[in-house]
Amino acid sequence: ETFVDYQTLLPYSYEIHVKESKQIRETRTFFDHDKLKAVMWDSKKKKGQKVEKKKVKWDLEPFSQNVFSAAYYLRNFTLKVGKELKVRVGHEGKNIVMTAKVLRRETIYTDLGKYDTFVVQPKFNIDGKFKPTGENYLWLTADDKKFIVRLESKIKIGSLVGEVQKLKP
Repeated sequence: ETFVDYQTLLPYSYEIHVKESKQIRETRTFFDHDKLKAVMWDSKKKKGQKVEKKKVKWDLEPFSQNVFSAAYYLRNFTLKVGKELKVRVGHEGKNIVMTAKVLRRETIYTDLGKYDTFVVQPKFNIDGKFKPTGENYLWLTADDKKFIVRLESKIKIGSLVGEVQKLKP
């Protein structure tokens, strides 16, 4: 969950709630864009282990997004095949750069119908090196709204796929 200022498009907070069979994790992060400061609180409990807690503060780069808002921030740009966009991202005490490359146009079919889309591949750069996060793809509608209608992420045990189920214009 993330909260973004409607006018500036800057995120002010985000939360991660993870409940898996072997771990429970709660993370809260706040961005102070006026002071260019960020702080993250993290609490993690793995099965059979003590709760791990940490607090991280760091200096934020101007106009930074978070890992969730960055995908939505892309919707503000004109997309065309071959275009590459760079977005600053503040995450867990680090300032990183997300590079999003528009790979191709593709027509996809969902439960809500047919969409003409741009397929975008985000990659994360930390300390001048790309961080191997697996292959990630976003499908944004090729209209003025640029809704995210599909996402795919290749992970160690397979793939995660998310597809739009409802749109509120």
